[in-house]
Amino acid sequence: MVSAEPALPEAHDPSQPSVARMYDYYLGGTHNFAIDRAAVSAVESALPEIRPIALENRAFLRRTVRWMAKQGIAQFIDIGSGLPTASNTHDVAQQLNPAATVVYVDIDPTAVRQAREIIAAQRQQARVGVVRASALHPGDILAHSETARLIDFRRPVGVVMMALVHFFLPAQYEPMFAAMRNALAPGSYFAMTHGTRDGRSVDVVERTERVYAMTPTPLYLRSKAEIGPIFQGLEMVEPGIVKVDKWKMDEAEEGECQPEVTGIWYGGVGKVV
Repeated sequence: MVSAEPALPEAHDPSQPSVARMYDYYLGGTHNFAIDRAAVSAVESALPEIRPIALENRAFLRRTVRWMAKQGIAQFIDIGSGLPTASNTHDVAQQLNPAATVVYVDIDPTAVRQAREIIAAQRQQARVGVVRASALHPGDILAHSETARLIDFRRPVGVVMMALVHFFLPAQYEPMFAAMRNALAPGSYFAMTHGTRDGRSVDVVERTERVYAMTPTPLYLRSKAEIGPIFQGLEMVEPGIVKVDKWKMDEAEEGECQPEVTGIWYGGVGKVV
């Protein structure tokens, strides 16, 4: 049975900051309000390197999507996507394959509504869909009408989870990954970034975790040894799980400005075999 989400609010609430719009502002986007920019200023006062952190994460997304598209992946699911702005998944995939299809997934109703408006303004509705769902309920993603319209699970899929899994405990993300792996055809890929405490001072780690402890989504910075098992059951693409500035830098677009190296991200791509 194909599911659909509950009705979304009729309008944005400009009195509340949105994590998705804040991230858009970090990346230099324009789909944000004054309340979001004020919230970003508050985060920057506690974590001054937040913009380079966001830019480095987005650069890794571009390289992984570009690499997967070169392997023949023509359909993508981007979970925890936020707003599809500033060189997001469909922009990169469709540069290599104009027929590529993308489903964006986010739990934030404001982000979902704005994402749909952005996709409509770009006249991309035929190839790009937006689903409101929780990453922790993969069945809702897999069975959604937009997913059914755009994704053929008989063929390989590229699943993108950037800066997402570090908000979950193992008891939450392990069943999520198992359900997604079971649904995907061999030759599919998972691409992921995860925040780490490796190589970071105790002060920076504590400051970062304190910032997110004040939000509904606490952050769990993990070591490489703790991140590795998340890819269990997948065949790792070389060079494996590495700091993101070590992952296939040759996949950066020619002339692309490379962001500052922050050292906070591990990234990797795993293949379903």
